[in-house]
Parts: sequence; C-alpha cells; structure tokens
Amino acid sequence: MRLAILITRKSQLPDFEGTIRAAAARGHEVLLILDTRLRGGPKTNQAPDEASLPPRFRPWLWKVREVRDGRFETFVSVQGEVIYDKADVVLYAYAPGFSLRRWGDRPVARLQCDWSTLMMLSPQEVTNLTRVYGWTDYWVRWWADWNGADPTLLQERFVAVGMPLAEQTTWIDPAEVRWTLDLPDGQRFILYLPFPAQALKWGWWTHGIYDRAWPLVATERAVARRVREWCDQQGLAMIVKEREKHRARPWLRALADRVIGDEPWEPTVLRLLLSGQAAGLVHHLSTACVDAAVAGVWADCVAPWPPSRIPPYARRLGMPDFE
Repeated sequence: MRLAILITRKSQLPDFEGTIRAAAARGHEVLLILDTRLRGGPKTNQAPDEASLPPRFRPWLWKVREVRDGRFETFVSVQGEVIYDKADVVLYAYAPGFSLRRWGDRPVARLQCDWSTLMMLSPQEVTNLTRVYGWTDYWVRWWADWNGADPTLLQERFVAVGMPLAEQTTWIDPAEVRWTLDLPDGQRFILYLPFPAQALKWGWWTHGIYDRAWPLVATERAVARRVREWCDQQGLAMIVKEREKHRARPWLRALADRVIGDEPWEPTVLRLLLSGQAAGLVHHLSTACVDAAVAGVWADCVAPWPPSRIPPYARRLGMPDFE
C-alpha cells in the first residue's frame, strides 16, 4: 500500500511519526507531502520543507514532495501529486482552505492531533471523509455539541486510537533531550507556559487586566512571581517555554532560569516533560496538560477569573465536560 500523508505545519509531524514508523515496518510506502504555503508569512518557521526534515525519517519514507502554489489552490496540487504518485490512501490533520473531496475509491482520513483539529472539523468536511481517527469516543459527542451537528455523522466514520503523540514516549531519549536542550544535569525544574495573550483576540479581562502590571491584582506577573518563589523554596529551576507566535515578555525572561523555544519538527513540551528532570507543569488553559499526563508529570492550570470572559474559551466552558 502507498500511504500519502499531508503535512501543513512542522508541528504536525510528531503526531504522524508513529504511523510513518509502523507503515514502513509493515512494508508500506509512505509519500510525505509538504504544503509550503506558510513560507514568507508570519508563521514561516512552521512551513514544512524537505531540506530541514529530521534525518531519522529518511529510511521510512518512499518519497517527499513539496507543494508550492502561489494561487492558494494547494489542494488541487496535492490531488495532482496523489494521482501522479498513485497513492492508495490520504491522511492529514489540518488543511485550512482545502476544498476536500473524495477522489473515486481512494480513502481520505483525518487524524486528531489536538482540540482544534477535531472540533474545528466542519460537518460538511466530515461528509467527504472516509475515516476520522480521534482520541476517545467521548469526542464524538463533544464535536456534535460544538458544531450543532448530528453525532451519528461523525460516529459512523470515527475510530478511537488514543493520543498519537503518546507514541513518542517509546523513542524519546531523556539523555538526548537533556543534551540537545542543554539542561543542567540533575537540576529538576517547573515548566511554565505563559498566557498566550499575543495570540488571542483582545479582551478586557485578559488583556486589560491579566496581561498588565496592576498592583494588588492576580495578574500573570503576580502568578509568575509566585511560581518563581515556590521554585526557589523547593530548589527547582523555572523554565519558560515560549512559542514563535507569542514570545516570552522581558519581565518573564527576567524571572526564568531558562527560556526555551520551539524545536522545528519536534514536540518540545513533551520532550521537556520526558527529560527525567521535570517536576511539574504550570499552564493557562492549555491542552499541554495532556502531554503532562502522558509523561506522568503533574500539571496545574491557572485560569484568569472568570474564564467565561475569555472569548476563545467561553463557548467551550459552556460545555459541562470541559467546564
């Protein structure tokens, strides 16, 4: 069988690594299609390219194709690649702007990598899919509630496979992580994920209060200072994990022992939590709590009160299971 996997962001590759390894081990051919539309834009560092692909993937791949289309008709180009290379199955996670459709009898499937890759899947797109591989069956009802759709629309295509990123625990080497990220040997740490204010739509409570330096108010600066104090009391280092789209602010850098950014193609948060030196995770309403669960590390969620006033989170907090 020839399996085509479409990657639209470098951060998606870790979720597909287990599939790629297993397909190659079974003698299947893996065609990796890289959508390069992000080049030249604000997320250019997430644009996948063949030149920077980790060398470990080479033995498992039959072929790598880069798709370039200046007219934003990428899926037409992808379709052409799939037909030209005679792929039997197409698998992807998130492909914004694609006019998805079935191509004859060729199956097209989607993989859930996180909250948004499933919940933002439109009912119309579901009808064009052969399979949807998700974390657990609970997500079918959550998807239906979120999209106001009939749950049977997704249920008849849904296959629960667990969290794909969890497979990384099989091959992530703690010693390699410590060496690559230059972590002091034996120094345990708290991993702190900043509130992603720069990536969220402006809100009075989130940006006017929590993201500012108000006295006598539990702003993020006050929270981060308490984390710093607790780390000092416990003999722990404080490592801040920043992202390309929202960098750590100068005041937060001054509190941290280390600030670590994204590793291209790698699940940096999970790698840090599996380094053997992570004592805990502090985050703001982040699905990184799942990474912590996979790594066996405790996680504390800091929710700026009241979270229902945070526009990106308000609607999902109206769903009892998420609340």
